[in-house]
Amino acid sequence: MECLFCAIAKKEVKSHIVYEDKQTIAFLDIQPIRPGHMLVIPKRHREALHTLGEQEYIDVMKAVRLLSKQVNNTLRPKKVGVAIAGFDQPIFMFTLSLCTNTTT
Repeated sequence: MECLFCAIAKKEVKSHIVYEDKQTIAFLDIQPIRPGHMLVIPKRHREALHTLGEQEYIDVMKAVRLLSKQVNNTLRPKKVGVAIAGFDQPIFMFTLSLCTNTTT
């Protein structure tokens, strides 16, 4: 089987997609830390940040910023946390999660 995240990007595996553009797809995490926890990935399989092309990087970061703003404006958490994740996965990803207080 190919990478699960690539299958999600190709819509071969069901997911709750919250954003999609030409280069990027974002979907809710199936094991969320908090409500609204989502993953943002490039549609092309990339194993590390440095393997993204410049425009691909820009497109992913634009999506992360847009989603962060939308989550902030809609759910009004204390903060929206953004992290590079996927260290234990075969693909590079950003994760967005809501911080409900300033210590988490």
